[in-house]
Amino acid sequence: MVSFRLGKLDDGCRQIEQALAGNPRDSRLHNFHGQILAEYGNNPSRIEAERAFGMAVSLDPGFVEAWYNLGRVQLTLSKPHEAILSFTHVERHAPNDPGLQFHLAKARYLMRESTAAAAAIEKARACGFDPTLAKLWLAQIRHAQGHTEDAERLAREVLADVAAGHDLYPLLTDLGQSAMSAGDMAMAERWLRQAIELAPENPSAYLALATVHKFAVADLDLLARIEAFLPASQGILKRRLEFSLGKAYTDLGRHDEAFEHFKAGNDLMRRAVPFDADALVARIDAIIARSTPDRLAGLAPGSDSDLPILIVGTPRSGTTLTEQIISSHSAVAGAGEMEFWGRIAPGLMSVYSPEQAQLYARHYLAQLRRHSDTALRVTDKQPLNYEHLDVIHAVFPNAKIVHCRRHPIDACLSIYFQNFDDSQAYKCDQEGLVAYYEQYQRLMAHWRSVLPAGVMYELQYEALVDDFEAEAHKLMAVRAD
Repeated sequence: MVSFRLGKLDDGCRQIEQALAGNPRDSRLHNFHGQILAEYGNNPSRIEAERAFGMAVSLDPGFVEAWYNLGRVQLTLSKPHEAILSFTHVERHAPNDPGLQFHLAKARYLMRESTAAAAAIEKARACGFDPTLAKLWLAQIRHAQGHTEDAERLAREVLADVAAGHDLYPLLTDLGQSAMSAGDMAMAERWLRQAIELAPENPSAYLALATVHKFAVADLDLLARIEAFLPASQGILKRRLEFSLGKAYTDLGRHDEAFEHFKAGNDLMRRAVPFDADALVARIDAIIARSTPDRLAGLAPGSDSDLPILIVGTPRSGTTLTEQIISSHSAVAGAGEMEFWGRIAPGLMSVYSPEQAQLYARHYLAQLRRHSDTALRVTDKQPLNYEHLDVIHAVFPNAKIVHCRRHPIDACLSIYFQNFDDSQAYKCDQEGLVAYYEQYQRLMAHWRSVLPAGVMYELQYEALVDDFEAEAHKLMAVRAD
């Protein structure tokens, strides 16, 4: 604990892990472990923190602080629906906590539930939350509700009073990134440019801006400012800068320079995160071995519901566009990328029983229903669920699966150009990408051979782009088949 408070995260983490070795069922140690891991501020550590907080609340379901910490880290991992579930446990005990209401407002906003988000931020203000932060977030929410004049008024009131002692830079950057997550790119760019004006020497807002802004010749000065950070940068910052510059040069049509930056970013990632192709092959071997036709035929279903539509494929295969098309129908709601099956699938297949299947079916349906009480179908757009189609079909035999396919070269290049987190270490070079794609194709061929006809609809991305209307019409029919 002392090491943590002194900022010595590595020492603190080692000490807590030693303590946990002797006390593995101590919920408070797991909670503290999560706090240290979350402090590192990168996604792999946040994922580990989520697991630590999850262990704390599983050991002690009444541990309010751990539920609150779990919700906060889930927000940083772009899991607003999971965060809301976690915060619900806190709200029972502290309904008027201003910080809780503020984080609930963020989660509701990211879920595009703007009315509920506005109510939560107003409650946070009424309970004593910082009025400046609340007012800026209310401006963001009002904009999402279509109340543009009110949003502009609130934003002007705050930004005209920068001398009030607030460090608005992290708030504006957070607002910009939240607007990006919610799909409001214009609002995101506005906040990020204002953050840059406040702190032009800080690279964070530039990196976020590069993600949402389409670079043109008029932006060469902005490009030069981003490049100026590169010589003194190192580690994760250098990697992010390289990918941002690659994206900027791609926008400008300067593809040779773009590729140099993408390669530099991937080389940095490869040096930090090795890729084990043999381990990937072994994992796919295990999935294929556990999902024989005879075994799948003998598994009792968890639910006869046809509510879920699972959208799967490799990253960058068109899953986002596919979800947008399907969820545009009034009878369909979109749940975004859920992490449900990746967490439970391997363990469930080793202990599969009708009772376990029914339990997880209820949990999954409850999470889908958080996105709509009335929709006839709800989409789950998690591309990597393609590894868990045996579990998904076993639990929900009436669920529809949409497999998004894209030409291997285009898919692999698009993956190579993304700054994915360290869990996708295969992406850093040609050898890794080829190994990954071969195993993906191998597993999909297996699913075609063992899943019943009609369960999986396969959509070719290039066909969708070439004849959008015809392919979208076929895709929309999937919800009713």
